[in-house]
Amino acid sequence: MRERNGGRWRRSTGISLGLLGVPALASIGTTAAAQATCVFELPSERLRDWFGRVEWIDDVDGDRFDDFLVGAPNTDVDLDGNGKIGADERKVGSAYLFSGRHLGAPLRAWHGAAAEDDFGSELARLGDIDRDGVEDFAIAAPSSSTDDHRAYVRVYSGRSLRDPDVPELIGEIEDLVDRDGRDGPDGSQGDFGAALAPAGDVNGDHHDDFLIAGAGRYRWTLLISGRTLAPLYTWDVNPGSTRKAGHSTAVASFRRDVDGDGQIDLAIGDYSWNNGPVAECGAVWIYSGLTSVPTRRLVGTKHHDWFGYAIHVVPDLSEDPAAKPELLIGAPGTYRNDFGLAENGNYVAMWFGETLGALPLLLPGSSVGAAPGSFFGAFIDSGDYLLDPPPGDRIKHELFVAARHHFEKRGLVSCFEFEASTPAWRPRWSIEGRAQNDKLGRISARGRLTTSLLEPDRPDAGDDLLVGTAHINDPAGGGELGHVWCFSAADGVDASSSIRGSGWAGDDLDPSLVPTIDLAAPPLLGTTARVRVACSLEPSTLGLLLVGLGDATTPETPHLLVSDYLVRPFVMNGVAGVIDVEVPADPALFATGKRYFAQAVLALPGVEGGIGYTPLVEAVVGGLDW
Repeated sequence: MRERNGGRWRRSTGISLGLLGVPALASIGTTAAAQATCVFELPSERLRDWFGRVEWIDDVDGDRFDDFLVGAPNTDVDLDGNGKIGADERKVGSAYLFSGRHLGAPLRAWHGAAAEDDFGSELARLGDIDRDGVEDFAIAAPSSSTDDHRAYVRVYSGRSLRDPDVPELIGEIEDLVDRDGRDGPDGSQGDFGAALAPAGDVNGDHHDDFLIAGAGRYRWTLLISGRTLAPLYTWDVNPGSTRKAGHSTAVASFRRDVDGDGQIDLAIGDYSWNNGPVAECGAVWIYSGLTSVPTRRLVGTKHHDWFGYAIHVVPDLSEDPAAKPELLIGAPGTYRNDFGLAENGNYVAMWFGETLGALPLLLPGSSVGAAPGSFFGAFIDSGDYLLDPPPGDRIKHELFVAARHHFEKRGLVSCFEFEASTPAWRPRWSIEGRAQNDKLGRISARGRLTTSLLEPDRPDAGDDLLVGTAHINDPAGGGELGHVWCFSAADGVDASSSIRGSGWAGDDLDPSLVPTIDLAAPPLLGTTARVRVACSLEPSTLGLLLVGLGDATTPETPHLLVSDYLVRPFVMNGVAGVIDVEVPADPALFATGKRYFAQAVLALPGVEGGIGYTPLVEAVVGGLDW
């Protein structure tokens, strides 16, 4: 695991200098009842590493909080350890596993094996494929290179994070079969592993299985046995087709039987499929278990709909007696087509599990201001985010849809709530990138890391949303900088602060000369609070900033902090100085609504005892609500 002495790769002690704050993303369509509180921001270390692929996984380190993966497939890696990046070490790719509880250092970091591996391009939670009680996960190196480059998928053990005697790597999967007679393994044509998805126990051996698909010339979908990591079945949904390069096949599993034949049903999409003269309308095929003939085909209706670019299965919303899940299909449309600028697509279609043959319920991008060409529907996920149902009611998941090319390619992520009586999807809130080419879009919605004040040692009952991008503009102008944010619907708390007690700088000193302290920036969870210290008595001096944590009321009398505190030295170069204090999303240190205290002690050679100190700042940590 890689470490660094500062920034985001080292577990935070609560104080750091110059940490980036959360950017003020614009908010549109927000209702008063909905919450979109950003609880942390995770910036990349490097420009143009495409850091921002995100995926929640279960609690693999055993601390009760879900953990998450972030991929950076364009990372250059010093494979030979000589301190330089050679031509054969470009675009190796990396992936990081972060603790949901202790944000700040990854639990693990992995890298690809060779240049142009693009390792970390796709990430997937797989379920407990080895039946050891902890969820496992996969990381793909699909390599977009078509020059006979090896592509592979690595499968990792979640148990290895808890038990050092368990090997990290369960296995590595390649496709070495030549199905189309091109005199080489199909997996070396580029893009094998560009799509991954858990499938559930399809073959009934009590081990969860999973799906691997590709992009471009790699047109096959493999169902992989979780027990053996060998293919159980292979589908070519569109034989002989000319596939578009650069975008992957979409795959998803219903994880249960939908058509009544006793087999788990699967969905496979080809967004570039042509329906006769209707170019690139796209299609999705539904397969029942290990069968070669699809039970149903769903088709886009207009040219360049790119129907089937994304597929997602959400638990039952219609409350049918069999509680069958619903199928959502994204049709983002191309942002440019053979006839000019984009005009079609820009929607998500939902089929109810009990009526897959009926007309779908459509969710247009226009409902949240996303115009054709916005790529609305390219990424879809759902989670139990709002926690609206009363106790005893069936959980109803909220839907999240991304439009990464929205408005100057800033990107847009929108939350929708299902209204069964209509039926319809009702917009709750949207977040928009703040600058041109930010391209918000990657999302993962089924993980929990926020806590309540009453139970800080366990996550609350609501899912939190990860939003990632590989294309945030570097504010310094050096290129693209990837970011990941986490949003929560936890009740927002307004940040506040007050001054308590008195400072001291010697007996009988003019009160105007006593050192002062206040906050130049509020203590928002996941950002940097800025503590301002001033001392006109000794304009240039040394000092210590003491930051104490706790809920007890501080005495009014002048004193130094006596409870547990963190210490940060600083230098005053002038009458006043500003000290940055990190407020990490770490329940062991900070949580929304929790108080902390700050006080500065300064070296004052000209006064009795040689020191002075400021009053206390008492601050309440708030969430950043957009």
